[in-house]
Amino acid sequence: MAGRSPRERFYLAAILAAIPMLGFSIALSLIRIYGGALRDANGIPPIRLRLGARALTQDGNLLAIAAGSLALIAAVVTYRWGS
Repeated sequence: MAGRSPRERFYLAAILAAIPMLGFSIALSLIRIYGGALRDANGIPPIRLRLGARALTQDGNLLAIAAGSLALIAAVVTYRWGS
């Protein structure tokens, strides 16, 4: 592919992947200001996790964004170390 270097294309893809996750994180941090909520009473039920004797319920979007963010950070770190 002519044009930009593979490094520039990788970082552009990483930035484009990070934008929705950053938007979700900003909305989550401002949730009290606009009176929002992570769960909708008629929406998808929260994910229930068992951590030993504790039961934790969490919104699926929050878990997906956390996993996606960790995967993106790992990809960028791996790419930087490999370059």
